[in-house]
Amino acid sequence: MQRVPMSASDTHQQSVEHIGRALSTALQHADPSLTIRLERAEDAETLCHLYQEFRWHELMHVPWPEAAKMAFLAEQFRLQADHYRKHYDCARFWVVCHESKVIGRLYLHRSPSEFRLMDIMLFERCRGKGFGRVMIDCLLTECQALCLPISLHVERENPARDFYLRRGFELDEDRGTYLFMVWRPMIVAAATD
Repeated sequence: MQRVPMSASDTHQQSVEHIGRALSTALQHADPSLTIRLERAEDAETLCHLYQEFRWHELMHVPWPEAAKMAFLAEQFRLQADHYRKHYDCARFWVVCHESKVIGRLYLHRSPSEFRLMDIMLFERCRGKGFGRVMIDCLLTECQALCLPISLHVERENPARDFYLRRGFELDEDRGTYLFMVWRPMIVAAATD
């Protein structure tokens, strides 16, 4: 019986699923009450609250009532979700859970030439505990094994920019509000006799 070769799409999908398992293992090692799973429809309200909390600082000085700011951010969340699903059809949309409650999200897309970290965010109460570091370090380890770069956008004023620089990401392009950063795997020379 002849084996049917896997398509590039199947290979990409398998590599992303492998990364999901690696992320799960890394998070469980850091804290056994942490899990990662695919996003579900019932997560939408919590993820909207996460987005609103994460982006709130951008509207702090806007002279709108709080309800108008929250409504604006909810609409931005919906538009972003629609954009991601339209333009990144093979992406994985994971949620990070602590004791089965959603505390964050990680969105990853695999193209033929790279991984794109589309988004990573945690509720404020869960930041500074090393969870983000665990996930990023796991991604870098997996991308090194696959010899593929990983790219991302980060806001110029976001403190995460310095975190990414310390992890080996480099500025690839200044895009105004956002900086496009890329981490490239080390090229290991083959041993010669």
